[in-house]
Amino acid sequence: MIRYRVSPRYKQGEVLQGKRRPTKREFLSMMMSIYDPLGLISFFVMYAKTMFQEIWRSGCQWDDPILEAEWIKWKRWIHHIPNIEELCIPRCYMPKQLRGHQVEMHTFVDASESGFAAVCYLRIKFGPAIHCCLLGSKAKVAPLRLVSIPRLELMGATLGARLAYEVEKSLAMQICKRIFWTDSRTVLSWLRSDQRKYKQFVAFRVSEILDTTKQEDWRWVPTSQNVADEATKWTRTPDFSSGSRWLNGPKFLWQESEGWPTESAQKTDETDAELKVQFIGVCAWNESISHAQLIDPLRFSSWTRLLRSMAKVIWSLRRWKSKGLTAKQVEDSTTQEDLLMAESILWSDAQAEHYQDELALLRMGRPLTRKSSLYKLGPYLDGNGVLRLQERTKMGSGKDRVVLPSSSPITQLIIAELHAKLLHANHETLINELRQSFWIPKLRPTVARLRRSCQISVRNFIARRGRPVELWSDNGTNFQGASTELRRALDVLDKVQLEREFTGPEMKWKFIPPASPHMGGAWERLVRSVKVALYSILSSARPSDELLRGALMEVEMIVNSRPLTYIPVKDENEEALTPNHFLLGSSSGSKPATEPTVEGMLLKRSWMASQQLADMFWKRWLLEYLPVITRRGKWCHDSKPLEAGDIVYVCDPGNPRSSWPKGRILSVKLSADGQVRSATVKTISGVYVRPATKLAVLSIESNGVESSRNIPAGSVAIDYKN
Repeated sequence: MIRYRVSPRYKQGEVLQGKRRPTKREFLSMMMSIYDPLGLISFFVMYAKTMFQEIWRSGCQWDDPILEAEWIKWKRWIHHIPNIEELCIPRCYMPKQLRGHQVEMHTFVDASESGFAAVCYLRIKFGPAIHCCLLGSKAKVAPLRLVSIPRLELMGATLGARLAYEVEKSLAMQICKRIFWTDSRTVLSWLRSDQRKYKQFVAFRVSEILDTTKQEDWRWVPTSQNVADEATKWTRTPDFSSGSRWLNGPKFLWQESEGWPTESAQKTDETDAELKVQFIGVCAWNESISHAQLIDPLRFSSWTRLLRSMAKVIWSLRRWKSKGLTAKQVEDSTTQEDLLMAESILWSDAQAEHYQDELALLRMGRPLTRKSSLYKLGPYLDGNGVLRLQERTKMGSGKDRVVLPSSSPITQLIIAELHAKLLHANHETLINELRQSFWIPKLRPTVARLRRSCQISVRNFIARRGRPVELWSDNGTNFQGASTELRRALDVLDKVQLEREFTGPEMKWKFIPPASPHMGGAWERLVRSVKVALYSILSSARPSDELLRGALMEVEMIVNSRPLTYIPVKDENEEALTPNHFLLGSSSGSKPATEPTVEGMLLKRSWMASQQLADMFWKRWLLEYLPVITRRGKWCHDSKPLEAGDIVYVCDPGNPRSSWPKGRILSVKLSADGQVRSATVKTISGVYVRPATKLAVLSIESNGVESSRNIPAGSVAIDYKN
C-alpha cells in the first residue's frame, strides 16, 4: 500500500497549523517538499501550484508574508492535509486472478484557466467482471501570459498523449486498447483535420499527438464525467475516500462499452479557430482602402530588381488568365508593357500609403482640402491611377511629374538607383535628374540622407590613411570568415566594372599561423593601449554611435602620439618621434603658421627648407628608431631548422593535461630572412598549420635504418628486424 505522511518538522510548525502566515519562500519550500512522482495526489497538489502562481502575480517578495486572499486559500488547503495521511492506495494494479485478461488504458485530459491535467487508468475485463485502478497523473499550471481555453485544452491533450506513452512503456503487461477522453470538441476537430492549415501552435501539437496516438482513439466525454476535472477545478471539497472517482475512475468505466458516452466526435464539424492566415487574392480600389501590395518593397535593395519582379508577377497573371483562352498566346517573357504597368503599380503603391485622403477625393471628383500638402500643386489621376501634377510647362520627359512621398521605401530605391547610374555624382546633379520625372517633397534632405549612407563614398579607413597594400590579421574564425565572404563577393562581382571603378594596387589579406599570437605582438600591444584609453574616456557602458566614434578618434590621437624612441634629455625642446610624425608631420598635428606668398624665390626657399626638414627627420629615424626595432629580445642563437619529415610534438595550450599529440611535418614555410616560421603538420586527427615555436622536434636515431623510411603520423616507434 502507498501512504503519505507529514514530516514532524512541518507538522509541529506554526505555518502548517495555520497560526502564522507563510512567506513566499516558506510556501514554495513546503509545496516542493511533497513527494508524489506518480501524481497520485496531483489533484491536491495542483491547488497549491495555482495558489503559488497567484502569489507570484501579486508581486510578493520572497521573505514577505503572503496576502490575505492567498492566506485564506492556504488555510483551506492545509485543512485537508490530515486526509492525505489517511489515504491508502494499493500498489498492485492487477491481482493474479486477473492476469491474462483484456487490459485497456483510459486517459482523461482537461483544462481550465488555472491549468491543465491528464490522468491514466487501467481497465481490466475478466468475463462479466470489471476492475479499474489509477495508474498516474500529471498536472501543470497555465502560463503566466493569457492563453485561450482551446489552446490550454490542446496542451492538456498533448500532456495526456505523453503521459500515456511513458506509462505504457514502463508497464510489463500488454495493453490491448487505448482510449483518450476529452470534453473539448475543438481539440477533437483539430485532431480530425489537416493540421497544416492551422497556426504553428496548433499544428505542432496536433502532429505530436498523432505521432503516438490514432485519431480513432480520441473520444468525447461530458464535463461532469471527466475525471481530469478534479485537478483543474477546485469548485467543491475534494474526495479523499478510497471509493473516490479519482482513485477508481468514472462510473461508466465499470460498465460495458455500451454504457459509455455515445457522443463521439467522428463527424465533428471543422472549427475556424487558429486557422492559418492565407493569401486569397488582391482587393480592388475603393473609397476606403488603399491599393493592395503584390510585393513588399522592403525585401528589395534595388529598384531594378523590384521593377522586374513586379513585371514578372504581372506576366504570370496574364499567363494564368490566358490558360482558358485560345485566342492569343502569351509571350515567353516579360514585355515592355509589363514593365510600364509594373512601374505604374509601384508608384500607386507608394502614393496609396501616404496620400489616402487625396486619392479618395480625386476618385470621387471632389477638390482637395486646404490642409493637404498637394492643394496648390494641381494633382490629378492619369489613366493608370497614378497621381501626377497638372503643370503648365512640361519637364524634359514631356509628361507630367509623378508625385512620390519622400519616406516611402519605393522612393528610396528610385533615388538610390539614379544615384548609382550617375556614378555617385554631386548633390545638385542627382536632384536635377530626379526633378525631371518626379515631384518629391523634402527632396534635398532625402538625397542628403542617402549620400551619407552610401558606402562607396565613405570608406573611412582608406579615405583617412590611404589604400593599404597588405592587411595582416590573426587567424581567428571571425577574420577567416570575413576573408571568405569577401572572396565570395568578389567572385560574383562584375570584374570589368571593378576595373573601371577601382584603380590602384591590389590589397592582400594575410594571416599569421594559428596559435601564434607572438607574431602579431605589434598590434596586440596596441589593442591593449586602445582598451586602456577607452576605459578612461568612456563613462557609459553602452555609448551611442556618435559618442563611441568620438571616443575612438580621441584614442587614435592618443595612441599615435606615443613616442617611438626615448624622449631626448639633451634638448628639452626637441620632441621624440611618434606615429603622428609620419601621418601628420608632428606629434600633435599642429604646424607652424606661415603666410602665403607667390614670389618664386620665397617658394623655392620654402621648398628647400621643407626638404631639409624631411632629411633631418629621416636621419633621426635611422639613428634613433631603426636600431631599436633591429634588436633581438630572444631566439638569439641559431638552431637546426624544421624540415619536412621531422617527427614533432605539437604543443597546444588548449589540449587536455598530459596530452602531447605527435605528428610528421609535411612542409615548412620560410620568411623573407630564410627562417622557418611555420609548418604544416599531419597528426592522427588531421592536418594543421602551426608556428615553429609550438613544435618540438623528437630526436630519433636511425641505427642503420634508412632515413627515407616512411614513419606514419602520430607514431614515433620504429620496428627493427633482426
